[in-house]
Amino acid sequence: HALLGEEITIAQVEGIHPHLLGIGISEVIEPDCELLEGIEKIYRQGGFPILAHPCGWYRNDYPEVVVEAIEKKLLELNSPFGLEVGNAAANLFNYFDRTDAAALALWDRLLSAGKHVLGFGNSDAHHGCNLGVIWTGLIEPKPNKQGIYQVLNKGHHFLSDGPVVILESGEVMMGETVVLSNSTGEFMVRVYDQVGIWKVRVIKNGSLFKQWNIKGEKQAALSFEDIFEGNNSYYRVDCFTIDGKRAYSNPIWVGL
Repeated sequence: HALLGEEITIAQVEGIHPHLLGIGISEVIEPDCELLEGIEKIYRQGGFPILAHPCGWYRNDYPEVVVEAIEKKLLELNSPFGLEVGNAAANLFNYFDRTDAAALALWDRLLSAGKHVLGFGNSDAHHGCNLGVIWTGLIEPKPNKQGIYQVLNKGHHFLSDGPVVILESGEVMMGETVVLSNSTGEFMVRVYDQVGIWKVRVIKNGSLFKQWNIKGEKQAALSFEDIFEGNNSYYRVDCFTIDGKRAYSNPIWVGL
């Protein structure tokens, strides 16, 4: 299914033009608008905004002052939005470079600040050989065009250059909030890879919470639980394979 959207060149932020993806929009948004203005225009059309390569592009890091200015603007948002946590531009066999490491750290900072940020992975292919280096995997049994939009908006997806990772808590899927009747939450993690899984990590509020060493198994079903004292917790899962591939789930947020 082809999805309608636009990559919008945003007005300069400290000398750099960020790029903003508008998914599910039908009218062109003119370039050189301010970042928050562009996001609002996407919302008005019923679309979903995703900030592309927020910390650098084509293996070139953005200056720290640029990332700080972008982060400051994103912290003003109260509605859900997307962040391109993985971008494969200029990479062929392995998408992950310094710009992606910085985007991953930015994601955790925004999540830890209480923002509802969904992670995405895009090949950003400027040549045919780059297609599919990294991708966004949807959890949807019978996807159609409208269903794909809904899944992306809900965050029922993961980003990966190899393995599959799924995070759930009862009937609650990654991208959603689980509301607990008591202070204990139970979570299930499922991972799959055709070569073999190396390790799986749970990240809670920006820090390592739990890790499993899988020793090359091609699939694993794992579980963990936690006791909550506050109302701003989130959990997401990292999966790494024995051939150097990786995947990141979207978070599950916790409400008491």
